[in-house]
Amino acid sequence: MHRISYEEKGGNMYNVLDVAIYVINYAHDTGCGESMSNLKLQKILYYIQVAFLLKKNKECFKAVIIAGEFGPVIPEVYQKYKIYGRRGIPKQENRKVLQLDCEKMRIIKKEITEISRGDKRLIEKVVDTYAAITEPIALAKKTCEEDPWENTPLNKEIKNSLIRKYYLSKKNHVRRR
Repeated sequence: MHRISYEEKGGNMYNVLDVAIYVINYAHDTGCGESMSNLKLQKILYYIQVAFLLKKNKECFKAVIIAGEFGPVIPEVYQKYKIYGRRGIPKQENRKVLQLDCEKMRIIKKEITEISRGDKRLIEKVVDTYAAITEPIALAKKTCEEDPWENTPLNKEIKNSLIRKYYLSKKNHVRRR
C-alpha cells in the first residue's frame, strides 16, 4: 500500500490525528500503551508540538491547542478518544483515504501520512520522556505550572508563539540531540 509521505505533501505539517495514532501505537510497541489515556495523550502531543517548535522551528501539526481545565487540550484529538475515559487507548489502525484508480476503475485505500524518519525520532524522544509517567495527572500538573497554560484564559487558544518563547527561555525542555 502506498503511503503519502511528508515530502510528497510539500513539507506541510502532519494531521494531528496521524501523530496521535503514531504516539499511541509507539507507546504500545514500547510497553507503555496501557497507560496512554486521553489525558496523557493530550499532554504528550503538546510536548511534541513544543519539541518541533524548538528543534525544527516549525509546527508538527496544525491544530488548535486550548487551555483546558487540566492543561493543554487538542479538541479534535480529545473528541476522537474521549470514549476511552481514563482507560488506556488501544492500538490504532492508521487513517486511510479512498482514492479512485481511473485506469482500473476501482477504489483503493491509501494510508494518509508516513511520518518522516527524523520526525519519528523526535516524536519518540518525547514519548519516551513522558510516557513512563504512569499518572496522567502528574503530566497535567506539570503543564499547568508552566507559563503558556497559566497565561492563557480557560478554553482559549495557547498560541505557538507563546509556547516557543517560554520554552526557549527554559532549560528543561526536550533537548537537542
